[in-house]
Amino acid sequence: KGALYVGGAEKDIERLARALQGEKPKDDIDWKIVTRKTFRQFITDLRETEQYSFDLETSSLKWFDPDSRIRCLNLAVDNRAWVLHLEVKGHPLYRRPDAQRRMMQLIFRLLKNKTAIGQNGKFDTLFIQAKYDLWVNLDFDTMLASHVLNENELHDLEYLSRAYLDASSYDIPLKEKTTEEDSPKRDEYSAKDGRYTYDLKERFQVLLREDESVRRLFYK
Repeated sequence: KGALYVGGAEKDIERLARALQGEKPKDDIDWKIVTRKTFRQFITDLRETEQYSFDLETSSLKWFDPDSRIRCLNLAVDNRAWVLHLEVKGHPLYRRPDAQRRMMQLIFRLLKNKTAIGQNGKFDTLFIQAKYDLWVNLDFDTMLASHVLNENELHDLEYLSRAYLDASSYDIPLKEKTTEEDSPKRDEYSAKDGRYTYDLKERFQVLLREDESVRRLFYK
């Protein structure tokens, strides 16, 4: 616990020093919700990207529970993040599992053979498989990379985003994440999850290249 605390404290001290120098956290991200009006741009972004991050907001952590639901899918590419509503009231795919499945199949068909990035991505891949009978190959997991790079610091996405991307705290209450009601706060939270996961991969790749033994361990 002592080593863990020191590792986290060092990052917070560095962040405080930057704040005292007048630097502001990098919180502005470009993100959009997938709607009929933005759908063409969404598809274009998926076609043109070489890599993407993916993440889910769900009704529970129990992917194996038949009653659990995927509320939102977020995807981030180089230029922006996207939020797709699935089991959210007031949106076109709500309570339409067949339509949701077709949409997910289209999305991941467009992303086939592109680098997939996740944060604890095993959870998301298992949830997608359980609900839509669709398997997503995970190429880079930022949580695993953080473990390899520094086992003594925290590995949750919000901490990593603050430590390595200088983002502000952005977490929201669990009830806000899991509700089937429309939630602008969840939309922004979800978009940041995707954006920061993508950006962490870029940062961690640089760090992995700096130590050949660590790089070999991660890609073993």
